[in-house]
Amino acid sequence: DVAAFSSALDAKDREFDRRGKKLEEVQGLLDREREGGRNARAENQQLPARLGEAEGNAKRSAATLSELQRVNAHLEKERHVIAAMLETRTSEFKDAQAFLTKADDVPDSLVLRAVDALNSKIFQTAASIAEAPQFRYGSADVDAAEHAARKLERDGWLGRHILSALRSIDHTNSSVLVQTALQSSVTMYVRWFAMSWDLGHHDPEGLLHKLYSEVRRRVLQSVTGRWRALCRESAKAIAGVGHAEHEPHAKKLARLAADVLVACRVSGPPEAAISAVRKAFASPLPEIADVHSTSSRSRARPYYPAISSRSS
Repeated sequence: DVAAFSSALDAKDREFDRRGKKLEEVQGLLDREREGGRNARAENQQLPARLGEAEGNAKRSAATLSELQRVNAHLEKERHVIAAMLETRTSEFKDAQAFLTKADDVPDSLVLRAVDALNSKIFQTAASIAEAPQFRYGSADVDAAEHAARKLERDGWLGRHILSALRSIDHTNSSVLVQTALQSSVTMYVRWFAMSWDLGHHDPEGLLHKLYSEVRRRVLQSVTGRWRALCRESAKAIAGVGHAEHEPHAKKLARLAADVLVACRVSGPPEAAISAVRKAFASPLPEIADVHSTSSRSRARPYYPAISSRSS
């Protein structure tokens, strides 16, 4: 019986140990379930924040997509504008190229003959004024002569070297230097008149010259050349070509010649010299001022030919 009791007791001990282990397993499982519950509750608490972050990312993605679409639309518009500009510039270049390759319809020989005739007229007129008997040199009015000389130098009609010679030489016995000064100053004026953008009373502020200078500074030469020639043709139509338009320049030439005479110490007041020049040379001065008639038929030349002087 003792053996049986011991055997039964051992069996109970083993059962007790087995149940203890089972209890430990159940306790561990319960602890894990509790930990899982706590983790689940923590995740549930973080879920709204994650959901908000996901919604923010979605909104930012939508905004990025909208911006990309806007930029794409803008670039597409720019592409159309650039394509249109390219087409316009190509057309303008073709027009300018055709214009620049256009042959001059005025022969060089005709232009040279016209310039030679103009030079001869200036030479003859200067000689006639310098040797005119109504002009006597040797005036004692040094101040008037100096004022006229400074005016000629300031306006650019005569250089300082020839003016220095005019001051230092007595012209009573020889008017050669007077003729040279007259020829040079008239030539400079006619050259300016032929090559400038001056429209006289039609453009008293010189806006046409300022406009052309700005166009020339900003735009390619091929375009400015075309603009210049077309503008000259239009300016002729606006200003006209005739006696009425040349008369103001003839008066300016008379005043210029009078300034040279006064600088050479011609006798009498400056007003008398101007009046005498205009009266005695009423015909040749307007002919000299009619410089545009020598080249009015030339459309391809952007500038009129420079006028040379025979005084050298």
